Amino acid sequence: MRAPSASLLLLLLLAAPAGGCAGVTPRIDRATAADVPSVQLSPAEQASVRTHVERAMAAVIRRQFDEAGEAAEVALAIDPRAARARAVRALVIAQRGAVEDPPNLQAERQAECELVIAGEIAPNDAFVGWVHALFLAEAGHVSAAAEVAEATLRRAGNAPPSERSALLGIAGRYRYELGEERLALPLLQDYVSLRPDDVAARFRLGYTLLRLSSHLRDESVPVLLDARWQSEGAVAAFTRCAEQSPGDDDVHMAIATARLRAAEVQQVLGRVARDEADRATARAAADAHRQQAAAVLRAVAERFPANAEPVFRLAVLDQQRNDLAAAKAGYEQALAIDARHLGSLLNLARLCADAGEPERAATLLREALASESETARLTDDEKKRIQEFLRQP
Repeated sequence: MRAPSASLLLLLLLAAPAGGCAGVTPRIDRATAADVPSVQLSPAEQASVRTHVERAMAAVIRRQFDEAGEAAEVALAIDPRAARARAVRALVIAQRGAVEDPPNLQAERQAECELVIAGEIAPNDAFVGWVHALFLAEAGHVSAAAEVAEATLRRAGNAPPSERSALLGIAGRYRYELGEERLALPLLQDYVSLRPDDVAARFRLGYTLLRLSSHLRDESVPVLLDARWQSEGAVAAFTRCAEQSPGDDDVHMAIATARLRAAEVQQVLGRVARDEADRATARAAADAHRQQAAAVLRAVAERFPANAEPVFRLAVLDQQRNDLAAAKAGYEQALAIDARHLGSLLNLARLCADAGEPERAATLLREALASESETARLTDDEKKRIQEFLRQP
């Protein structure tokens, strides 16, 4: 039998009952798989359902919704309890509702009903859980999406690696986007072990480790050792990203940031160590990380001469070593590249003020007040201090 056209399917999709979700305003709490008939399929019908479901899944992953919807409807016409086809149908309904102006909220409700039913039919199905999580995230419910993905991971222990990695990928990304680093870390680690080619996920893993290393509960040795492992893990993750994406200056800047964080942790370890040998080892490790960070920054500055940030960070390192002449020259060089570079304006203003150049400092601070952007903003405290300085006679 010839499959119905995509346009006819759209009409059928919006007009026909959806297993407990019929009516002008679908009720999610009334969605149930009990209303979906169970049919006996011949081997040929089973094979046909599998073929159309696989086609629907592949199409929806490519976001080719017309093809996905057509294949899902053919599968459901043969087997109304084909959970994966019903999950694809849900995404198709949601996508078509979302592109309307205004968005069709009834379509969103209908899609969620379909997902509830699909989940009842196949509660341990990794693909169904992945679709449900994706639907929730695209509807703005990122926390709920992460919970659904994680719950499905616990239930779908026998899922093939490709389907498990898809769940791990979205669960890790959602926890990362929510700023929940401790929950994100094991998910991202497991995902990257399955998908080592995913540079974006490895970058998220690196920043998760970097953020964790920056959140010290105290300066006890066990906490610092964790922070050392995390900061050095971030270095390793970003370094691997650079190998996979060598032309990305953000990746190289991230390596330098992680190196500097590792140096800070080693510095604190050296301060709290009781044994002189341990203190010396930690200080040497801190110096090595700083030197490697400076080498990365110099390489980035050379390869990307229009980027003021590596020049700025090298100047910060000079200032930390108390080489104020080199730091001042570095900030001047960064401002020659980007006259609105906020960090360089502020740090150079401080050096000028300390060197007895209040007029130059005031000029730089006025420029800083005028140089805020979406990516570089002054805190309220910084603005207050600048205004107090500018009011001085």
